[in-house]
Amino acid sequence: MQCLFKYGRQIAKSPRIAGRLKVDIWAFMLLPFIGLFILPTSVSAILTYGWLMVGNFGFQTAIMVVIVVANLGLNLLLLRAAKMAAVYRQRGQIVKMLVGNLIYIWLLAPVPYMALYRLLTGQNGWAKTTHAQLSGGES
Repeated sequence: MQCLFKYGRQIAKSPRIAGRLKVDIWAFMLLPFIGLFILPTSVSAILTYGWLMVGNFGFQTAIMVVIVVANLGLNLLLLRAAKMAAVYRQRGQIVKMLVGNLIYIWLLAPVPYMALYRLLTGQNGWAKTTHAQLSGGES
């Protein structure tokens, strides 16, 4: 987030950086801001799916069931493909990886909010080690 504000304009105006690379750099710097919308939209989607499936037993429910079944089917196909690709790996390792990645993604969900808070409150320092903080190093 800090890099976008610090270097965004310089990157956009730089004649030494190709246009495609500028777009790539800007997209990368915008990812934390996009991450701010992922958690609320995911939670609202889950709540909406639940409400539609429980509260309305009509056409919307049929659509939601088709979406959920298609999603589960696609996930099962991907899981099967991953299992087939991992011939030399242990079977449980793939499941551990999938579950671990899911947990990792959800654990990272608050990070963009923490970064935005730090940005808005002017906490822009970052000491790499405790030693740097104690000795008055860059923070």
